[in-house]
Amino acid sequence: MDVLTEVNAYGADVFFNPEFVEVDRVLDARIVCEDLEKPQPWDAEPDLQALLPETEVGARGCFVKEFLVKWKGIQYSDISWEVFEDLQDRAAIDLYYKHL
Repeated sequence: MDVLTEVNAYGADVFFNPEFVEVDRVLDARIVCEDLEKPQPWDAEPDLQALLPETEVGARGCFVKEFLVKWKGIQYSDISWEVFEDLQDRAAIDLYYKHL
């Protein structure tokens, strides 16, 4: 059985910089509905209201809070929207809200 290693996963001549998965900073936050078919009653939706506080992250109903992330070692042209479950960097999120 062939053991999956970084060398045979990325190739011997491909270098993967581990900084590419470290958060440099959170630039923005948004709440989106994962189900685009659902009508958007933004003002009265209790699940949306539950995600508004700075302390709340993750998903609620069809809504999910996402964070715009600038990754270390990567240009601003490669920023990405990430959900907390993928990001898992509470310190970067707290720093973002502190500087609003």
